[in-house]
Amino acid sequence: MSTDLKILQINLNCSALATESALQYSIENKIDIIIVQEPWLVRPSQGLDYKNTRLVVHQGFIQLIPNTELRPRTLAYIARNSNFNTSISSISPKDPDLLILDITSGNFDFQLVNIYNEADQEKIGPKTLERVLYPISNSLQSNLLVLGDFNLHHAWWDPLTNTTTPGSKEFID
Repeated sequence: MSTDLKILQINLNCSALATESALQYSIENKIDIIIVQEPWLVRPSQGLDYKNTRLVVHQGFIQLIPNTELRPRTLAYIARNSNFNTSISSISPKDPDLLILDITSGNFDFQLVNIYNEADQEKIGPKTLERVLYPISNSLQSNLLVLGDFNLHHAWWDPLTNTTTPGSKEFID
């Protein structure tokens, strides 16, 4: 079984066109997992319950979304023909801005964390890192890949920046 894994991380900015393009790109380039922030979705017709919302689907991928009644702002598309077993981790919080996946293939396993670092949807609480990730960080595996839209600037991930935003050092630590 191959241990090569191709991952695309993208913020879709709630665009259906960007979603279709990312899915097509992923098919053409044999991407196994697409890690998405700000996915496009159809708003629910009544109320704010997003449990049965519609997202862009593709026959080559399954979707994993956070278990939440709020608007999911993270999700993952998993290629149906992937050699990896991927599931939502039992420690993944019921938060629309953070999704933790358990990924295994033979003796190889790791966790993938998908973060959209933003204030909660009522805009009353702290951003995702402080609200959700830091409190559960001791529960994460040592084999870990963190991807997302951190809404932080630092030379480690943006070598063209000359600004380090507050919270960047805490995230690195």
